[in-house]
Amino acid sequence: MAEKSFGVKDLNIVGASGDPTIESNGDLNLKAGQVAIQTNTTVTGVVTASGFVGDGSGLTGVTGSGSGIVIKDSGSLVGTAGTIDFGTFLDVSAISAGVVTVTNAYSDGDVDARLNTATATSNQILSWTGTDYDWVDDQTGGASANSTFDTVDVVGIVTAGSFVTDLIDASGTSRGFCTRYYITANGSSSYSMAGPGQRNSVGNPTLYLMRGFTYMFENSTGGSHPFRIQFTGTTTGVGTYVSGQQSGVQIFTIPHDAPSSYEYQCTVPSHTGMKGTFIIPS
Repeated sequence: MAEKSFGVKDLNIVGASGDPTIESNGDLNLKAGQVAIQTNTTVTGVVTASGFVGDGSGLTGVTGSGSGIVIKDSGSLVGTAGTIDFGTFLDVSAISAGVVTVTNAYSDGDVDARLNTATATSNQILSWTGTDYDWVDDQTGGASANSTFDTVDVVGIVTAGSFVTDLIDASGTSRGFCTRYYITANGSSSYSMAGPGQRNSVGNPTLYLMRGFTYMFENSTGGSHPFRIQFTGTTTGVGTYVSGQQSGVQIFTIPHDAPSSYEYQCTVPSHTGMKGTFIIPS
């Protein structure tokens, strides 16, 4: 049949039963200024057009590439995702004309909260604790001209223009540099001590202490064998020049008018054998 152009006012297509069908052995071309479809349309296949118009807000099940939207980070491919979920500290605008705007919502207040600035004090630095950042005393020398620390562990050599111990006061209890002894027990029969000039193989050793020097006695037995430093021949503890805990660490500064000896003894009544002597040479 020869191709002809013709005008049609109304075209009704009716099937014998069910939905009507238009069939063509070739392409079916609709040529018009505008084709209006006033109901839902189902297309089985691919819709191809030179352009699609609209904000797309009513479209569902649409993906960009393959199984999702191609995601890149500074031009480098991350992967393909069906959904992008923006996390904490990002503000996402409402969709307008198919466009959303993502902005940084991280403020100075968020930084302060994250860095726990409320807990920081003067001369502290930020340090990683293993699980979070926290503020600790600056032990790098940048804290101040004079810094005080409870304990400083140094692997190596400490070099300084001078070393200063506690400030001197009128009580006579100021500490010098400490000589440390570590105390263990041989059951309930005797103490052993390890420190300068003394191995821990001797029970209830006699130690020679010097006037004006400071000694640290660290009792590793705790409350099992409280370590009392006392006047010789008595059960009266030395008070003024001894500080600390009998079940922990005690600091003993030998006064210049000290007697010729002191004693140490376990305060448990049944442990009478745990007793020894401090000799104070003239």
